[in-house]
Amino acid sequence: MLRHRLTKQFRLRRTAPRGGSLCRVVASVIIVALALTPAAARAQAGKRQTSRAAQAATKTKKAADKKEAEKKAQPKDELAALRDEFVRVTGEYKKGLGDLLPYQERDVRRAEEKLGKLQELKKEGLIAQRDVEAAEKILADARAKVLETEQQMKAADVQVANALVEEKVVEQAAKTPPPARGKMIRTTAYIRYGGVGSFSLSSGAGRVMSFYTQAFKKQLPISAFGQTAVHNQLGFDHRNAMDVALNPDSAEGRALVNYLRANGIPFFAFFMAIPGSATGPHIHVGMPSHKIR
Repeated sequence: MLRHRLTKQFRLRRTAPRGGSLCRVVASVIIVALALTPAAARAQAGKRQTSRAAQAATKTKKAADKKEAEKKAQPKDELAALRDEFVRVTGEYKKGLGDLLPYQERDVRRAEEKLGKLQELKKEGLIAQRDVEAAEKILADARAKVLETEQQMKAADVQVANALVEEKVVEQAAKTPPPARGKMIRTTAYIRYGGVGSFSLSSGAGRVMSFYTQAFKKQLPISAFGQTAVHNQLGFDHRNAMDVALNPDSAEGRALVNYLRANGIPFFAFFMAIPGSATGPHIHVGMPSHKIR
């Protein structure tokens, strides 16, 4: 056993480098190690940078895909958005009127029944004529309410479309300075004229209607006179203005615009039309409306 160990140590001594040779080998190994270390570090850093760049690229692509998906989910343009809003608001407005109509029709039936009974009592001399007349007035009022609701349902498309067009255009126009006194602004969407004086429905609407009747031998097609139920629902102040269902590009529309401007009456003429709606283009006579809520 001892002999085996001595033989092994002797062999190691014979194969090991001597003195300076051993130092040179060690120095070479150290130099190579030092030379390789920065390269390895740089390679590792490069891998990390590549990984980060890949993650950033993936994140950017996901954000772009999300934005594109949102863009596809949104309406294609403002008119499409306006059309969707028109359909929604008109449906809600008509539904409210439709829910009200049966109660009004019930009131008419009750008023008719009561009037019939009172008329029988009058024939028998049991009640005075004024009682019958009072019942007749109640019936007339009830029928008038039904007729008004039915007319509002028919006019809902026009009024809602006009109100939404006004809201959209006035919102855009608010980003630009108003026209100077007596000046007019014309864009692809509207004509705006600030007038040279004040305007009110009580003092100015009659003159506008008279002009139109004399010029065209028919009534001015007013779609909204002052505040309406539609404007209340949309939260739009329309108390001192009227909407005229004329396209500003039509012969009658141009004549009305020229009359308003010549007489210093403020107006907003809208060219926009909501696809699929009853209207959109119209002339708003009076100062621009504004949101009240």
